Amino acid sequence: MKYHIITHDNIGGRSLPHAVAPCDKCIENALEEMAWNVFLYEEHKNELLTLIPEDMPCKLTNRKKPVDYMDFSKYVVSLQAIVSQKVKKLFDGLKIPQEEYSFRRVVLKGFENDPFYFLFIPRIPEKDIVWSKCDFCSTETFNLKNTVKFSSWEESRKFFPKYQIHNIALKKEYENHDILQPLMCISPFFSDRLVEAFEREKVIGYKIFRGYHFENFFKQELLFDNE
Repeated sequence: MKYHIITHDNIGGRSLPHAVAPCDKCIENALEEMAWNVFLYEEHKNELLTLIPEDMPCKLTNRKKPVDYMDFSKYVVSLQAIVSQKVKKLFDGLKIPQEEYSFRRVVLKGFENDPFYFLFIPRIPEKDIVWSKCDFCSTETFNLKNTVKFSSWEESRKFFPKYQIHNIALKKEYENHDILQPLMCISPFFSDRLVEAFEREKVIGYKIFRGYHFENFFKQELLFDNE
């Protein structure tokens, strides 16, 4: 199966995508402090869900109208997007297994009658990544024909940001998943059939990441260990 990295789209020539923030500033600050990196997330992920109750009041931060696939105002590990009812129906219709994602209802100020949801995508843990088969590329040369390997996540971190991961090798059990987000990835991978459904239903607010995005960042690829 082929996979695509999905990011938020800056619609209408804006420099930022549609974004949503909690109405309660204390909740926003607590989320930012608890879940801004993957290590804090692993330690506090159960507490994280208690901070995001069902029907949490939220607001648009820089737009007048919502779209189908929106960003959250602060980076929170595993909280990938705020999505419309259209997107939820699409996920339900494809019968994507529940272990790959979860939804939690959002009440959006000014649009209380329109259902929106937090989309949570669990991180694939370090133990399910086959480090000996991952390829890392130099961020000085970006030469994908001259990659290196590390034996573990801990070893690779010693060389960050000089080397960043390019090919991510996962255990075979993940090969037919529709949604994949390995430990070190900012954005998720969606399967061909999920992306085709997004295109068919004209979902607004997402884009496929096809190349360079930020400085010292390049498109990652997924591999699966078939041994």
